[in-house]
Amino acid sequence: MRKLLKQARVLSGMAGLSLAMVLALSLFNTPAMADAGQYAGGYALTKSDPDYSGIHSLIPEMEKWAENSGLSGVSISDDDLENGIRVYSDFDPSTIKSNSLSQIRSVTAKGDYIWEIPVSRGRKTYTYTVGFGMPLSDQGKKNLSEADQKAINEDEGKLKVYSFGEDSDISAAVRKISASGAYDSLYVVAGIPGQIDMYVLGIKDGHAAGFVPVSKRASSKEISWQTMCASAKKARAADSQISTGASSHGSTGSGLMLSIGIIVAAGLIIVLTLAVLSRKHKTA
Repeated sequence: MRKLLKQARVLSGMAGLSLAMVLALSLFNTPAMADAGQYAGGYALTKSDPDYSGIHSLIPEMEKWAENSGLSGVSISDDDLENGIRVYSDFDPSTIKSNSLSQIRSVTAKGDYIWEIPVSRGRKTYTYTVGFGMPLSDQGKKNLSEADQKAINEDEGKLKVYSFGEDSDISAAVRKISASGAYDSLYVVAGIPGQIDMYVLGIKDGHAAGFVPVSKRASSKEISWQTMCASAKKARAADSQISTGASSHGSTGSGLMLSIGIIVAAGLIIVLTLAVLSRKHKTA
């Protein structure tokens, strides 16, 4: 299980996504989480948030994660927790009726989310990914042992630490955008079809104005709601075509894989045979 988590952390770093998102895509089904849309801005972890006490109870586990990563003496404070950022992990603007704040609240209230909690020590920032345990998908059952499956099933619906590692300070980036005064409130979203970055969705005058990338490697220029919707819709259509094509050519693909397997096996037999003959020739 730890090997799987490590691999997912690497993949998430390459794609600019959090580890929990990668795990959710590959191992878990994703049910609706708790209502988060009722909080102003919807992104900051505060002591009044229903998740706060649950996350606070994870502090010993969080400190253990740091210790196991070779960082000694890491102590997690309330101030650290309040740097936490709620990220809606499966946000598709092209499926939302309008960009009104009421619509955004309605969608996020039923949406899946995780918490990204950055902790700065010295010149480095480390991020904890905290989320709810989710039911295993069929793919997850194939990749995990019975013991790991049992442990994950027992954690279903409970807050847990998914990962810990060196990362950029998402909290500082989001709060900088907030402090600019360009928006009345913010949501942090990810999983937009066709996009690998995490975005701040800015709300202005009761409507979603646009998306600003959180990642340092991306341009800080705002992407309009209309542009992002069109891009997401196009990406979904492309994904649908790929899925349909894969399904319709499933038998052909299986036959091709079988043929390739036979060729590879034959090649191995030839190589081994030549090696044996060569060894016999040298002996003779």
